[in-house]
Amino acid sequence: MEKNMCKILSLLESTDNKATFFFMGWIAERYPHLVQAVASKGHEIGIHGYHHTLPTMMTEKEFHHDIERSLKSISKLGVTNVTSYRAPGFAINKDNLHYLKILLKYGIDTDSSIVPARHTNGGIKHLPINRPFLLNFKEGHIKEFPIPVLPLCKTIYSGGGYFRLFPYALIKLFKSDYFLSYFHPREFDPQQPRLIFDNILLRWRFYQNINVFDKKFHKFVIENHFTSLQNNNIFDWDNIIKINTDFA
Repeated sequence: MEKNMCKILSLLESTDNKATFFFMGWIAERYPHLVQAVASKGHEIGIHGYHHTLPTMMTEKEFHHDIERSLKSISKLGVTNVTSYRAPGFAINKDNLHYLKILLKYGIDTDSSIVPARHTNGGIKHLPINRPFLLNFKEGHIKEFPIPVLPLCKTIYSGGGYFRLFPYALIKLFKSDYFLSYFHPREFDPQQPRLIFDNILLRWRFYQNINVFDKKFHKFVIENHFTSLQNNNIFDWDNIIKINTDFA
């Protein structure tokens, strides 16, 4: 964890890029210096749940507790301006979409958990938009940065295993005016211990092209300029599309 995070921070600094780091509470408690290092470099700190429990596996009350516990782990380290959330496994769907209103109670007004297509752990198949929007609750608005998908086949392409799968030339071709990427620290370590999966497809997805990821990512951050969700000033939120939670 420590070696990979230092590599990520070094790459971002050398290419003058910023990012949002979604920390699990469990990780923040065990590697507090990494949270502080990320904050000191001017990157945004967000939360990713405490134990990486999927929201689809939690009741609304449990989700509430998970957010509270995650924020407490971060705030103990002096980071108090947490405004962004990413659900583990992108596990937000039409049945638990209302969970996101809980974020507003804790000052979190930005989310990046929704896949506008069917997804392994969640996704919303009939979401009518593939770019940032405001998610309307009676308690207020959530700024939603959905995970981009390809228009025709509705497949993620810009991060994680999908980024490792697609040839770099195709990713450049698919890139539109709204482009969001995500990565995991483990992807920066081709020598990581290998987990044993009963599901051959899952094992393939977890490790495919892991040996070439470093070179691909380095080229990626050199050729593109990225910023954090919090510091994104491209979108005019006063005039951006608003979507009610009954659309699903």
